[in-house]
Amino acid sequence: MPQGSECNPSHMWWQGSVMYEIYVPSFQDTDNDGIGDLTGVLNRIDYLKNIGIKAIRLNSVLETRDYLHSHTPITNYTAVDPMFGSNKDLHLLAAVLHEKNMYLLMDIPLTFKTNPNLGADANHTVMPASEKNVRQMPLSHISEVLHYWLSLGVDGFFFPDITMFMTNPELLDAMHEWRNTLDHFSHGVEHRVMMVPLELLSSLKVSNSIQLDRVLDLVDLIDAPVDLTGSAQTIPEVLNSTTAWDNHASLPWINWNMGGIWRERISDLTHNHPLGRTFLLLFFPGTITLYYGDEIGLSEASKDNGWSSIMQWNENVNAGFSSAKPWQSLSRGWEEANVNAQNNTIVALKAMVTARQEKVPMYINGIFDYKGDYHPTKTSNYRVRYADADLIVIDRFFPRRNQFAVVANLGQNVLTKDLSHLYFGGSVLASSHGHAGYVKFRSISLQPGEALVCILDL
Repeated sequence: MPQGSECNPSHMWWQGSVMYEIYVPSFQDTDNDGIGDLTGVLNRIDYLKNIGIKAIRLNSVLETRDYLHSHTPITNYTAVDPMFGSNKDLHLLAAVLHEKNMYLLMDIPLTFKTNPNLGADANHTVMPASEKNVRQMPLSHISEVLHYWLSLGVDGFFFPDITMFMTNPELLDAMHEWRNTLDHFSHGVEHRVMMVPLELLSSLKVSNSIQLDRVLDLVDLIDAPVDLTGSAQTIPEVLNSTTAWDNHASLPWINWNMGGIWRERISDLTHNHPLGRTFLLLFFPGTITLYYGDEIGLSEASKDNGWSSIMQWNENVNAGFSSAKPWQSLSRGWEEANVNAQNNTIVALKAMVTARQEKVPMYINGIFDYKGDYHPTKTSNYRVRYADADLIVIDRFFPRRNQFAVVANLGQNVLTKDLSHLYFGGSVLASSHGHAGYVKFRSISLQPGEALVCILDL
C-alpha cells in the first residue's frame, strides 16, 4: 500500500522498495531430497522480513521436463514443478507474505523447447530439447496463465525473454490483455505489476518508437541490470541513461539489480565483499532487487547450472541448506560465507535498507511538479558529485528534507580523500564496514569495497 504520511509523497508497494530474487532449488530444502522447495522459501520469510525485503521474486518454478538441467522448457504453465512442491504450497507462500505486508512476483518465460500445457491436467507432447526447437508461447494464451496465478495470490510477473517477441505483431495486443488481467485483480492500492527488461525498450526505441510509447503505458517496472564491478567513472553515464526511461511521473520505475541467474556472482568478479556495492546500489533512484546470497558474498562452486549457488545459512552440515547431500556442491569458504557467521553484515544491510525505506530522498525517484499539468513533470533527485576510477560520491535530496550522500570505494586499496569542496561533514546513517558517528569530509578514509551513507551537515 502507499507509504508515507500527509507530508511525505506516497508511493505504491513496488515503487522504491527492495525485492529479493530467489532461485528456489538452491535456497532451502525441507523435504530432504537435496533440492530447495517452496516450503523452504516460506520458512525463511522472517529472515527476509527482518532485512526489510518488501517482495520476493521467484525465478521460474513452472513445471519442466528436467528443471535442474534447464528451467526454461516449460511443460505446464499452470503447475509448479513437483520438485518444489505444489500449487497449494505457492498459494500458502503468497498468503503468508501478504499477512506480513510483503508481496510475491513470478518469472514467466515465454520461450520453450517443448510443447507446453496451459491447463494443469492437459496432455502434452515432448519435443527434442535442442536449441533448434526453441518455440514461442502463443501470446494470446498468457492472459489465462496470469489469471490463474493471480487467483492464487501472486502480485506480479516478470517476462525475462519478452524481447524475443519484439517483432511479433501480436505483442502489443497481448500486453494490453495482460494489463487488463492484472488490473482485474488490482483493488485500490493493491496494484498488480508487470515488469519487462530494459532490453525490450531499448530495442523498440530503435525500431518502433510508437509501439515503445504504448508499451511504456502498460508496464510498471523496467528491469535494469547494472555492472558495479568496473571503474566508478562509468556509473554516472549508466545512471543518467537508465533513469531517462522514467523521467516523467507517469512512466514505469527502474528496477536496478547487479545479480541474477544468468549473471556471474558479484563476489566472483571482485576481490571485496559485495556489501559496499550493495549499499551503492541501494542508493540508486528507483526500485532495487537483491539476488539471493549476495548479502553474504556467496560465490559459485560451478557455472554448469548458471549462477545458482547453494544458499549457505550456518556452519552446520551442508551449510544448513539440507540434511541430504545438496544437488550441487557448496561454494568455497562456506564456513565463513554464511548467514549465521555474517551476522554483522546482515545487521549493516538491514540498517541500509531501513534508511532507504524511511528517508524520502532515498525511496522516492524524483521531484514532481504538479503545477497546471495533468501529468506532472519530474526532475531527478540525485547528483553524482565525484567519480574517479575507484571512488564515487552521490547525493540524494528532496524539498524540505535532509540531504544524504553515499561515498563508496570500489577499488582494491585504502583511500583517503579530501572531499571538503563537496560537503563539510555528516552523521553516518549506515556503513558496510562499521563506521559510526560523525565524519568530516576534509579527510575521509575508506577501506577497499567500503561504502557509507551520511546525513549531510550542509
